[in-house]
Amino acid sequence: MALRFAMGHGVPKDPVASAFWLEAAAKQEHGEAQAALGDCYYHGRGVKRDLALAASWLRSAARKGHVGAMVGAAFCHLLGTGVPYNASEVSWWWRRRRGRGKDRGSATGACRGP
Repeated sequence: MALRFAMGHGVPKDPVASAFWLEAAAKQEHGEAQAALGDCYYHGRGVKRDLALAASWLRSAARKGHVGAMVGAAFCHLLGTGVPYNASEVSWWWRRRRGRGKDRGSATGACRGP
């Protein structure tokens, strides 16, 4: 449902509804939804921009092996976005994502802008 509302497939485009459905899936430990919800919070699409929540959801998805979220978590720690700067966390996430394939971003496309 989140992707349908994000892209307007069969329903009116609605980033708020998209974020609602992403959060429902993310709370059930769905890694793709957690990564996409982190993206929503980072960009303020469908939700109020909250960098701490963005970093938290990205880290949750990264712990499940989501490559794009691993990169996002590393950059959050590198830039101090939503979390304090932490070089060891940057290094840890970056090493962990190596060998896991291409960076897919949030993969769902939910909460992406036009």
